[in-house]
Amino acid sequence: MENDFLQEMGYMALATRLKRLSDKMTHSGRQMYKELGMDMEPNWFVVFKILQKYPQLSVVEIAKKIHFSHPSVVSMVKKMIASGYLVSRSSPSDMRKQLLVLTPKAHQKLPEFEILWEAGVIGISETLKNTNFMEELSDLENAFEKTSFKSSTLKALYKKQISLATFQDKYARDFGKLNYEWLEKYFEVEAHDSEMLDNPKAYIIDKGGEIIVAIDGTKMIGTVALLKINNDVVELAKMAVTEGYQGKRIGVRLMEKAIACAQEMGFKTIMLESNRKLTPALTLYRKFGFQEVALNPNTPYKRADIKMELEIPTV
Repeated sequence: MENDFLQEMGYMALATRLKRLSDKMTHSGRQMYKELGMDMEPNWFVVFKILQKYPQLSVVEIAKKIHFSHPSVVSMVKKMIASGYLVSRSSPSDMRKQLLVLTPKAHQKLPEFEILWEAGVIGISETLKNTNFMEELSDLENAFEKTSFKSSTLKALYKKQISLATFQDKYARDFGKLNYEWLEKYFEVEAHDSEMLDNPKAYIIDKGGEIIVAIDGTKMIGTVALLKINNDVVELAKMAVTEGYQGKRIGVRLMEKAIACAQEMGFKTIMLESNRKLTPALTLYRKFGFQEVALNPNTPYKRADIKMELEIPTV
């Protein structure tokens, strides 16, 4: 038997293999209905079954219940109406809403269809008796419900394209530039900002802190700093992602790296000061478990109106 190239491709061909399987079953189903002289399409059974349970439904309601796209259901329904199995009626409570119901022809044919569908269940059960296909199919559907193909692929793409690194002298200029960009956009640059951004090595690294950067090729596109307060507490500061790269989970990766780094350095608590109008940043902090605490009255930042802390899990 010739090797199956799609199987050789592994996960790359997952959707194609599922479609191939679906196409084979659909083609075989059409041949079966034709041989039995039944005016049916293989995927119509789901509309028959759902309208047996819910006698009147709109296209939108059917699409929601079977998790199909609206155009797919519209295509099925049009063919079933043309074959005389469905009729569309205005809803008594809303004349703009069209409800689908099974026709007398559909009810007349249903007993014959039911016998065939039951035989189909027996046939498929026999074919798959030595597999866990249905359980694994449910697991697959649930997995893609939680994380779409698009989301998981883009996450992997950005992770592959964009690397994280710790501070080197060559990153000093861009560290300042990135942070000046967002500070000047939302606030005014304060003296405490400048002394840190103009000499990050002396102010952060040499005092026992760390700077983490996100790099796309040779270009720095994100950064976050850890400033040592004392042996137990470190401050998360100067987090920035350049415009054009926002929305690519870079902030999430910087946060993950910063927390792991603080943990490795032996700190017990991460604190930060921010401003309430930076909603995306605060949402990110809360996602990672930061809790609001009383604001330090002696904060060096005029713009700071919120303080948050995270207790670092012990290794």
